[in-house]
Amino acid sequence: MKCIKIKNRTVDSVQLNEACSSGCGSFIETFAKSLNYSVEDFAKAALFAEHPIDLGTRCTVFMNSKVKQAQKEGASVPDISAGLAYSVIMGAFGAALIARERFCEGYETSMLSFEKINNLQFETSMAKCKGCTNNCRLTINRFTGGRQYISGNRCERGLGKQKNENNVPNLFEFKLSRIFGYEPLAAD
Repeated sequence: MKCIKIKNRTVDSVQLNEACSSGCGSFIETFAKSLNYSVEDFAKAALFAEHPIDLGTRCTVFMNSKVKQAQKEGASVPDISAGLAYSVIMGAFGAALIARERFCEGYETSMLSFEKINNLQFETSMAKCKGCTNNCRLTINRFTGGRQYISGNRCERGLGKQKNENNVPNLFEFKLSRIFGYEPLAAD
């Protein structure tokens, strides 16, 4: 979902998967900018919310339309900011609490040490995905040790995952067989 490129011991660039923006806060940043607020000022406004709007915990794509509706209904910026904080940030905080609760001794993280990060080598290439009709332009980063990170995908096929057709019934085929496979009763 997120790739941070480090060059000369500093962050050179950040790449995000375009399909999701909630976990990295870019949704809140983009929304704050659309209201001519800095992220800091937008977050401070949430502290003074009288009636935070209820956005639920759905995907931010759906939240966006709910926020726009709340704006039309006269919701204040503090109420919008607080609503987003409850929906997006409190969800991430809750996931962190669950991870801490379920942590067990002896677990080894897959996170690289600073030494391994400093010695990390990578190659970047571009490709056009042909897994579906989206024709996504993929950025493929290959790292030492066989790891790779792919961004630019709008579905999971660009990540090398195949569509799982075995567990999903084909309802269209079922409907057609029910309609056209029907044999009427004899006239008598």
